[in-house]
Amino acid sequence: MYYCNVHNVKCPYYIKNSYRTQINNLNVITDEINSENQNIHEYLKVPVLKGAISPKILDNINSNIKNDIFEFKDQLELAADEDAKEKKSSGSNFSPFQISNNYILTYNKNGLLSISLIFQELVNGRNSYIRTSYNYNLKTGESMPLESLFMTGTDYIDLLNKQIIKEIKANPSSYSSNTLSNFKGIAKDQPYYLDNNNLNIFFGFNQISPINSEISFIRIPYENLISILKPDITRSYI
Repeated sequence: MYYCNVHNVKCPYYIKNSYRTQINNLNVITDEINSENQNIHEYLKVPVLKGAISPKILDNINSNIKNDIFEFKDQLELAADEDAKEKKSSGSNFSPFQISNNYILTYNKNGLLSISLIFQELVNGRNSYIRTSYNYNLKTGESMPLESLFMTGTDYIDLLNKQIIKEIKANPSSYSSNTLSNFKGIAKDQPYYLDNNNLNIFFGFNQISPINSEISFIRIPYENLISILKPDITRSYI
């Protein structure tokens, strides 16, 4: 999970069809979990994928997403209880934690799915956001690591690193002065999400942070990667 500064997200949204693409027969409904007690207020949204996809595949994806939401819920409940107990014993004021989440369906084409969860925490007066993404091949049910987007044998890491460096150099005012010197290249399994036109690479907190931002991500247009992307991706924007 990586920190993100997304605010007021309206979810889900659906991607419109375009030339030479095939929209997945898939939609999302929301199960809401709202509860309040003296230690924590929770407003959570669990996306549930439905459609003409293998039930086994959908169940697995839905379970993975739901489990992560409940893990977030359980961890913050425990932290709230511990903080409340500590504040009470020391005579300090305690404000209930507030947690919530949203989700964004960013890619729903050609048998591929990209959906992100965005978690929000309000703890001791400080807001923070966490983003994690899920990328799946709906034909096989397999999760798609970054390398699965590219043709076998291509040096996708080198090309992506060059694109990232190019973006930083082209927009120096958007990044800290030491961003380039701090950037050591992406990992083989670097987190990402897909949207209509871009591969979005995101990073750990303070790894490559834009100024005044808690998120670090760089959008790379598919057209810049056309020589190495697999056809299911390239035909999404041709």
